Amino acid sequence: MFTSNKRKLKFYSIMTLSSALIGFVYEVFSHGVYSPYMYLMFLIPLILGVVPICICMRGSSPRKKFFSNKLSYAVYTLGILTLLVGSFLKGVLDIYGTTSPLLTVYLALGIPMMLCAIMMQLSRSTLHGKNEIAIREE
Repeated sequence: MFTSNKRKLKFYSIMTLSSALIGFVYEVFSHGVYSPYMYLMFLIPLILGVVPICICMRGSSPRKKFFSNKLSYAVYTLGILTLLVGSFLKGVLDIYGTTSPLLTVYLALGIPMMLCAIMMQLSRSTLHGKNEIAIREE
């Protein structure tokens, strides 16, 4: 059975609060050096996780699931986590005062993973809808 929207909302809310707390604690001990990648890191799970689930729960059919396919939900969550880790590392390196060209890998992997998950979910729901129509016509 798929996880409910409430469990997903709880997961993304905990992820948002944890990243906000980590960013805050790291900024407190950064000796006055700040990085927007660190203190705005909590916006990634908030905007990409909590907000879409709240919109999905508020819609016309409250039973509609946010990513009903387990695989697409897992890939989407991994995309968000990839962006979160990339933002954290970029913030750490900014506070430390250095850069790394390897940080672009996180962005280059995170966004395609999320887009792939959305495409998987859309194709799954489209195929599922066609199967229902074919069954009804018979």
